[in-house]
Amino acid sequence: MSEILRPGFHEASAVAFNKRSAETLGWGSMSWPSRLYVDFPELHKESNTADFARAVFEYQLRYKLTADGKLGRKTLVDMSRRYEPVGDMRLYAIQGGVRFPLDWLEEDSEKKCTDILMGGVPHPQFRTWEQKGGLDLHRNGGWRKGGKDRQFKRIVLHWGGLDVKHCKIVLENRDLSSHIGIDNTGAYQWLDLQHVAYHAGSANGDSIGIDICQQPTLKWKTHYEQALMMEGLNRIQVVRNPCVRGDKQVLSLHLTTAELVRRTVSALCELFDIPFAVPRTATGEYDNRVVGLDFHGVMGHHHLSPGKWDIAPWWEQLWNSTDIG
Repeated sequence: MSEILRPGFHEASAVAFNKRSAETLGWGSMSWPSRLYVDFPELHKESNTADFARAVFEYQLRYKLTADGKLGRKTLVDMSRRYEPVGDMRLYAIQGGVRFPLDWLEEDSEKKCTDILMGGVPHPQFRTWEQKGGLDLHRNGGWRKGGKDRQFKRIVLHWGGLDVKHCKIVLENRDLSSHIGIDNTGAYQWLDLQHVAYHAGSANGDSIGIDICQQPTLKWKTHYEQALMMEGLNRIQVVRNPCVRGDKQVLSLHLTTAELVRRTVSALCELFDIPFAVPRTATGEYDNRVVGLDFHGVMGHHHLSPGKWDIAPWWEQLWNSTDIG
């Protein structure tokens, strides 16, 4: 019989619960929460140990939560919010109310440095709907999946709207949604990742949807030239569409937007164990054909539907400068 240390704590029950919780809530395979809690060193140990359960119990006692040593969603949300305060200095994505740290931009954020790849333009931030300047799509953005945390097999990229604010309006008016919108001003998570967004048909249930908030067609050339008049190197150009679908000539993707898409996708793949890979042909070239749901990784909407061409013209621009598989 396991030792009962205090009322409310049963070691064997807590250990068993934490083992299951690590699998269902997804925190067991990540570098957090253990690395964040320097004042609870036992949380650095394996999640299926008695020491870990005792540390959870002590944490719950300190912060006046239900104290049973079991790290469920309520305690996990409290931990993530206590140690990941709202602000530009801590970047995070949200699933099921839990803040998962994004380390990919921390250094740039803190030092206020610039990115050479973007011609010296200050790098924008990743914002959630909770933060100042954030955008919220929860009112009609999708349905929340209860029980286990959603497990993701793919990220699906789309284009929508003239910019993030316009894209949000378009999605709301059409009863559609995605989880994140990105333009040259920043990346905005406007829907909790635990919500199933309406963006890619049969792929909705196990995917993260990202809208690149820029238009590709030439009729918007003057609009973007006027909006980006002062940006020099980041000016959008007219380029050949390398894909057979869509217009023969398109607008190139804004360099800042492209870099932020790359960083966001890379961070989400690492955080949620999504393969950092794109569809390729047998000879290793980018494949813009429909590949369907058998592929797990990073896709455009054009990889799922023959009637779509987002975001085929920007595919090579996005991934040529990365080590994506």
